[in-house]
Amino acid sequence: MHRRCGTGIQSYAFIHGKLHLHPDQYPLPMRPHISLITLAVEDLQRAVAFYRDGLGLPTNGIMGTEFEIGAVAFFDLQPNLKLAVWPRTSLAADTGLPLTGGGTGSFSIAHNV
Repeated sequence: MHRRCGTGIQSYAFIHGKLHLHPDQYPLPMRPHISLITLAVEDLQRAVAFYRDGLGLPTNGIMGTEFEIGAVAFFDLQPNLKLAVWPRTSLAADTGLPLTGGGTGSFSIAHNV
């Protein structure tokens, strides 16, 4: 049997009720990569101004302000890699970790699949 998939036609067979792909057509292994770096910031407006105006990173500005912990800004760093700036209080609430004093060290790295 054959079916169309994202990479063309894939051969498969049902043997004893189980699906078997042709051995040379197994899906490629997932290639892990970092797709999002989130920095916790004290002042979201100021952070957006710094990364947008100071460093020239492209952004659509702050979004998600209608949600209690949703206000965030994303910046394109390179294909498939974004920088997000998010208020420290929101990152602490989302992760369930205690809100710590100011300074460095508040960030999150994501591999989105």
